[in-house]
Amino acid sequence: AIKIFLNGKEIFARDEYHHGMAVDQHSAAGVLKAGRNELLLKVCQNEQSEPWAQNWSFQVRLCDAVGAAVPWTPGKP
Repeated sequence: AIKIFLNGKEIFARDEYHHGMAVDQHSAAGVLKAGRNELLLKVCQNEQSEPWAQNWSFQVRLCDAVGAAVPWTPGKP
């Protein structure tokens, strides 16, 4: 399952497990405010025990409305 929060507001949710990881497979729109913004990704797996279900990963891409990269600086954990 996937949830994405931007500045505390949920902007995307999908209750789906074990799917591929294609670029732009899922997308969400949000509005950045001036200054610091917080992006929280919640990525969950279910309790599958098969080896293929244990090796998982995710990716995220931040871009503007035309697909150009949004500059960012990692914050404190």
